Amino acid sequence: MKKKLALVAVVLAAAGLMTLGSAPAQATPAADFIQSGLTGTDYAAIANTDFPTDFIQGSPFRAGLSGSLTSIDLPIFYYDVMSGSAFDVQMNVWNVDGSGLPTGAALATQTIPAASLTPFGATPGTLSVTFSNPATITAGTDYAFTIEFIIVGSGHNELGFEAGLVPAGKRLMNNQDGSMALDTLYGFNFTTYVDADSPSQPLPDTGHSESVTAVSLGVSAGLLAAGALALIMVRRRLARK
Repeated sequence: MKKKLALVAVVLAAAGLMTLGSAPAQATPAADFIQSGLTGTDYAAIANTDFPTDFIQGSPFRAGLSGSLTSIDLPIFYYDVMSGSAFDVQMNVWNVDGSGLPTGAALATQTIPAASLTPFGATPGTLSVTFSNPATITAGTDYAFTIEFIIVGSGHNELGFEAGLVPAGKRLMNNQDGSMALDTLYGFNFTTYVDADSPSQPLPDTGHSESVTAVSLGVSAGLLAAGALALIMVRRRLARK
């Protein structure tokens, strides 16, 4: 009976040691680009089927982390369906040209149902847009987001954002001809969130993960070797019996 218990102990010890080298859990996406404290006015994305074009809003930003842009938080003052249908909202993420204007195809697109927006007259809240298919971004690179209504039917909808004067303010808006322009006087309050541990983007080489892995593997190898030696000694004792 003692011999069987000794063998079981060695096997369990070896199995437990195998878990020492397992990968850690994914980290929560981190706040990356933050623009806050802008007060004094507000701007709105407006969809009105009587207008020649919709009023699109947005902002450029610079990524501080490499990884997946998982979400963007955008404080809002109000949401109002003034007439007609309630339109869903769409947020897009873009590459930008040298002027900071969106260019090419959207890197990520997310639809926000009208039913989830804060009604007019309610306490201002935060519109948190989480992307089902996040864009992969690179630290030090400039990008932009835009937000607009998806018009189905007819009506007049408005979505107002917290905004204000900022020394280097940048607010994207569209002209009547549909082209985008950059207002350098005003900016929005918003925060971007990045999952730097996303498998779609290599982790930065800090040196910490390698050293931890080396220590774990070294300890595991040494203890497994000790377990193997104990197993051999048990076998020898059994053979002598």
